[in-house]
Amino acid sequence: MGTALSRCFGLAVNTFSDLEHGYCELYVDNGYVKRAYFLGPLSLPLPETVPGGNSQCIEWLDKKPNNSVLYLCFGTFVPVSDAQLQELALGLEASGKPFLWVVRSDSWAPPEEWTERVGDRGMVITGWAPQTAILAHPAVGAFVTHCGWNSVLETIVAGVPVLTWPVVFEQFITERFVTQVLAIGARMSPEGAGVRSTRHKENDLVPAKVVAQAVSAFMEPGGEGDAARSRVKELSVKARAAMADGGSSHRDLRRLIDDLMEARSAARKAGTHGAALSSDIVS
Repeated sequence: MGTALSRCFGLAVNTFSDLEHGYCELYVDNGYVKRAYFLGPLSLPLPETVPGGNSQCIEWLDKKPNNSVLYLCFGTFVPVSDAQLQELALGLEASGKPFLWVVRSDSWAPPEEWTERVGDRGMVITGWAPQTAILAHPAVGAFVTHCGWNSVLETIVAGVPVLTWPVVFEQFITERFVTQVLAIGARMSPEGAGVRSTRHKENDLVPAKVVAQAVSAFMEPGGEGDAARSRVKELSVKARAAMADGGSSHRDLRRLIDDLMEARSAARKAGTHGAALSSDIVS
């Protein structure tokens, strides 16, 4: 991959300088790539155009106090076993906190009488959920995430702190970045609580008791969640500034376009096929 990067015209990344300043500099200063463009957060929603404003879950959130609801979603791909979903359901029940939970499993059913016991304190969505609208809602106080990069950027833009639950791939690296570098969240399961592996089938179950304790502690007013919220809201301001006219990501996008146009013009003058240039961009 390093060899491929060194041959490419440039590297385009969905991030922004104020978020990963030191890492962005490494790409530029150490010569890993010829050019680097930091263009994120991509698809930054405008408040007046956030989708999902009239959905059932948004209406449910409208009835909850500010920062009171825990939102849980593991993305569209990450596999979560039915046994783990069972423990998670019982943990959410025991936490006593309101929650909005996106479950993507065709086979899982909640524990017997769980829905009745939880009542209106919890809401489960089994299909698509308007995540940007949910995170932007003032009732949402924390986000349980698998640490997929799109979800991380979305929660930063919204200014919502996280409880991390990585399952596969680079999500464990992103978790360390979120909890140890940015300090905008905490791990759902404490260090040494069980086996965690990038091969999801090797992961130990996170028991209901651990879930309940982590959620209760993080959502407690004046606790770790409030400190993380303060930091992530600062990043939210910087994210929006980066994408605004004249911001760092806005400038990099204009620079990328200018560089591509200049390179295409030079290729035409040299008699080569300028259209092939776009295939040499790594994103």
